[in-house]
Amino acid sequence: MSESSSTSSTKDALMQSHRNCISFIKKQLEDPLIAYMLGEIERIGCPLPNPFFRCERCLHTSTDKPKFTAAYILGSFDNNNNSLDKNQQNDDDNDIISTEYYFGKPGVLLCEDVMDRYSKADDKTVVLHELIHAFDDCRAMVNWKSCEQMACAEIRASSLSGECGFMYETKRGNMGLRGQFMNCVKRRATLSLNHSSVCQGENNAKTVEQMFQKCFNDTEPFIKRI
Repeated sequence: MSESSSTSSTKDALMQSHRNCISFIKKQLEDPLIAYMLGEIERIGCPLPNPFFRCERCLHTSTDKPKFTAAYILGSFDNNNNSLDKNQQNDDDNDIISTEYYFGKPGVLLCEDVMDRYSKADDKTVVLHELIHAFDDCRAMVNWKSCEQMACAEIRASSLSGECGFMYETKRGNMGLRGQFMNCVKRRATLSLNHSSVCQGENNAKTVEQMFQKCFNDTEPFIKRI
């Protein structure tokens, strides 16, 4: 294959990845739980910037290890922003990032070059996890430099997104029955803190344990866990 053909093929693959990511977002917006979460964030006073969901490449090469497959982007909800138009969308690691690239506006970043990591079963939980972070950020203005507050946010996101359901834990090879759901929440929250530059080197398992009961019992905006 010539160099020009190889370049063209790579460009086509990148464009297809972007199109797949856009299609993925449109599919998520049709899900009742996703629509509910978006509505709840706006209901408590945080109009969503447009675009709120963003597709970007996260890896430099195909051999790079991704730091995350999706992330909540820190930013300031601005009441003067146009709300998200749900019908017109534009173009296991730490998932809280801060970047000036998005001009200080919050959102959910999806890594279009690792979209194959989203299975049909997992895709909703990936997006819900980040939307719960957005809800908490709007509701409580989370201090993401506090390991305690970050632990609480990760406990809530892991327990409310559905990612610790029996089916997902079985796929991960975690077959325990007694207390498995809580163990999963604690494990995934601890892993998130371990990958955070803010909390590296801290006793994150202890922090999660200290924050667990209070944050686990907080199921807002749901009446009960899904």
